[in-house]
Amino acid sequence: MNVLAGALELVQPFEDQSTAHLTAAPLGHADESGVRGAGCQYWMHVICIRLATSYGIHTRRGRRVMDEFGIRPALTGTLVTNTLATSCGGVSSPVGLRLCRV
Repeated sequence: MNVLAGALELVQPFEDQSTAHLTAAPLGHADESGVRGAGCQYWMHVICIRLATSYGIHTRRGRRVMDEFGIRPALTGTLVTNTLATSCGGVSSPVGLRLCRV
């Protein structure tokens, strides 16, 4: 077993528990921000609650990418985001969507 596979095996229970907390929370927040690395543009996708955060990095932005990470489609509460429609526009799950304009 290589080192990365072994590390993933060790953190998988924590990852599963964090995902369960995120998807069951009554209120969460989603955002995405551009980051640069090795001369390339990437997007950091974040879904968080008070005690848990999920980060995903991808070369693209938008709701489809957030769906690929598997948390947003499984949410059952209300998701707060800025007016960036690409994050959560067209929410088709039972998630309520609220906009934060701060």
